[in-house]
Amino acid sequence: MIQGIGTNYNLGYMPSMSTAPVNTSVYDPSYGYKQMISMRINSLNAKVMSQISSLTQLMNYQGLKPEERDALQKQIDKLKEFLEKIPTIQKILEGKINYPSAEEMTEYESSAKDVIESSAQHVTSLIEKLKKRAEKASQAEPSENSDESSYTPEISEEAKKDFDKKLKNNKSKALDIIQDIYSGSLGNTWGTDYKKIRKGTAKINKDNVADVIIYWEEQFASTKGKSIIKALFDEEHMWNPSLHGKDQNKLNDNNKANNMDMLWNMSVCLKQKAKELDLYNDLAGQFTILFDELDDTFVDQEAVEEAMKTIAATIYQKQAEKLAEDVQKASENKVSKEQKAEEAKKETEAKDLFIADMREIWDDEDLEISGKVKYEDGEFKVRINGEEYTGSSFKALAKAVEDAGYDPRIYLSKQKVDTKA
Repeated sequence: MIQGIGTNYNLGYMPSMSTAPVNTSVYDPSYGYKQMISMRINSLNAKVMSQISSLTQLMNYQGLKPEERDALQKQIDKLKEFLEKIPTIQKILEGKINYPSAEEMTEYESSAKDVIESSAQHVTSLIEKLKKRAEKASQAEPSENSDESSYTPEISEEAKKDFDKKLKNNKSKALDIIQDIYSGSLGNTWGTDYKKIRKGTAKINKDNVADVIIYWEEQFASTKGKSIIKALFDEEHMWNPSLHGKDQNKLNDNNKANNMDMLWNMSVCLKQKAKELDLYNDLAGQFTILFDELDDTFVDQEAVEEAMKTIAATIYQKQAEKLAEDVQKASENKVSKEQKAEEAKKETEAKDLFIADMREIWDDEDLEISGKVKYEDGEFKVRINGEEYTGSSFKALAKAVEDAGYDPRIYLSKQKVDTKA
């Protein structure tokens, strides 16, 4: 589950968020400088906020020990404290501070890099611990006394077979999509084959988008060093001509030669699935970063990649949990139906034997079992004057009724009861 927390932070280029409004009706010789500084300020703030959002998401992981959670909170507090110290466009517009100089911005960026990398190193170490703990838990039987919480589906052996089968099928479908995208991008010797890429991305939807992102990581990230997001970004320049003002809930297919559309659509699919799984509120910060960046003219690719990977990892985990619950429920329903069918069969056989014995012993082929006689938990029962009498067979119940001073013919035979009435 613990994926999407990046450790590489490149502050060398200047991706942009919104820049400060400038009154262009009046000539301002410092306009270009202010625009450049505004871009750097927004990029700086976005990187710190992105790291805070990633750490906050990690705080939701149930497998953290109290001391690990406390240490993680300290990292978040440290980042928030740093965030308060750096300049923002809002502070400039309110007249609280002036535009910082290029030298001052370089110092802020250098400090941000140190703070973020320190935080990332802590997270990397923590994630390694969590991975080892999860691997250890998956290899051992769950212990009732264990104080370590990790996702281990508590499902029956029969349900586990169905779970593995469905998971394997989902992976196979995702790998088919991945193969097309890879063949058109990283695997294409002669450049970019958009038809191949589109053949794969056209099949991505809310139900498989997380699988595609996660399984690409499994297949190619270690050997090629690129996530599927980075691979698609590399087929395009940072310039983004087609996504301004798009509806975050709708797919975009205006520009078929622009991979930004593909990433946008993957993001929309992630949002649809997050809402379906009731995860959207937990991931709202990541989605804000994701769509804000994709909507900018110059896209912060690293921020988009971080957000998409974090969201996909969370959705993938939740999907696996839900799949385990669904197959377990289906298995239980199947077992329940089989048990009910078996119990009904046993009851029918027991009643047939009860009637056969009654007719033979009382020498009357027209006798039927009385409605007062019930069959529960492998025994026949009849209630007489507030007392319940039981027996595993006709003979046993007839004897119990007779020993209590009653005529079993009256209470066990429908014919006799009807005659008396």
